[in-house]
Amino acid sequence: MKKSFILDTNVILSSGTNGGSKVLSGFLGGKDANDITIPGTVLQELDKFKSDPGEIGYNARDFIRTIDNLRLKGNLLKGVSLQRGKVIVEPDGVKSEYLPVGFDINVPDNRIISTCIHLAKTHPKTHYVFISNDVSCRINADVCFRAAEVSISIESYKNDIIISQKDKEYMGYVTWDPADKSLIDRLYKDGYVETGLAKDLYEEEFVILRNGSSSAIAIYEDNMLRLIREPNVFGINKLLNAEQVMAMYALLAPPEKIPLVVLTGSAGTGKTFLATAAGIDRTYGCRKDSQYDRIILTRSNQLNKEEDMGYLPGDVQDKMNPLIQPVRDSIENLLRSKNGGEKEDNEEIQRQIDDIFLTCIDILPMLYVRGRSLTRKYLILDEAQSITPQQSILYLSRAAAGTKVVLCGDIHQTESATMDQYTCGLSYVWEKMRGKGVAMVRFSDNEVVRSYLSKIVQERMGNQQ
Repeated sequence: MKKSFILDTNVILSSGTNGGSKVLSGFLGGKDANDITIPGTVLQELDKFKSDPGEIGYNARDFIRTIDNLRLKGNLLKGVSLQRGKVIVEPDGVKSEYLPVGFDINVPDNRIISTCIHLAKTHPKTHYVFISNDVSCRINADVCFRAAEVSISIESYKNDIIISQKDKEYMGYVTWDPADKSLIDRLYKDGYVETGLAKDLYEEEFVILRNGSSSAIAIYEDNMLRLIREPNVFGINKLLNAEQVMAMYALLAPPEKIPLVVLTGSAGTGKTFLATAAGIDRTYGCRKDSQYDRIILTRSNQLNKEEDMGYLPGDVQDKMNPLIQPVRDSIENLLRSKNGGEKEDNEEIQRQIDDIFLTCIDILPMLYVRGRSLTRKYLILDEAQSITPQQSILYLSRAAAGTKVVLCGDIHQTESATMDQYTCGLSYVWEKMRGKGVAMVRFSDNEVVRSYLSKIVQERMGNQQ
């Protein structure tokens, strides 16, 4: 059945890696000849976002340019053909009488909803589908459509969904239990073993082998399993579980071997702590023969609009300090462990932290990474679930020779009105980048190590923090 999709503004602004025009091909590129209707209010809202930096502004400008090109080809009010359907602009239908009492017609969402009702009343035989990624807007639309007694389907934009059910089950490692005891013995004897059991694994995927009291951890590289032994790392006396051992192996591996490491999982599993420890171990911890020249710390500012950082006081370093405080906390914990525990003089610990930041750590907003070619750097992007797919491409493509990139985050804690666990940049990397040169570890919820309280919070309250 032919449909006419009515697009909300947020669908265009969050349209992924190819610009706002992507949504047109997404809706019109199928086997059915569908149409797209753009409410006039949406065009006016896009105009407000066209000067924004980053992906939102780019998508707004890209969509506006596309509509301008269509304007030159025909009458937008009657519809301009594109691929298998038409693109139509509907400027009318903004009427308070279409809405229930209490719905302000001056609110942009309500104006768009009113236009939808106008279209359904004017063209009752057309199958309209309202597309919005704003949950609140979808709820309000459902109430208003029912009150107006019009039949309009309501959906979210599914074309940008990245993670499938199969992807959700991927952990970056598999567990063989029970594993062949002779396989474990050969791993410890030779350090590697060739086996047909690994044929379905990705390159750089980890394997936990268990057989009763015997166990081993391996990685699948060059068509064979290679044994992993627990390494000595700056400030860490002992890693706490198999997932931490696998993560640390990947973090310490030379960038020529594993240039990208992705660590995901619940709060308290040690993702940022491990990434920080490995970075310091390969820079500050071995100054004379360091693997990297500098550590670069950055993270999403979690304010959705990147320019909102400007409201924080001070220079760039001052603005970023609150955002990288978790990394500073990790360094403090590492130093206390390395220097004898909690009794270490606090002033001395702070002097050491300042020395580490001065000698080997740079703090950069994500916007400042754009356009650079980073050589022999150790890049940590914390809270990576808050970046968009386009930003993930921008960030990863900055790595030049000798650079390792580490992404840390929890896809269940996206703090964006336009993304969720299925559409964020961290999920995009997790799904697209598996294979040779990329190691991934998803920490399970039962491996929370921050504290006993953190563990029971995770068990009883889940991913709501």
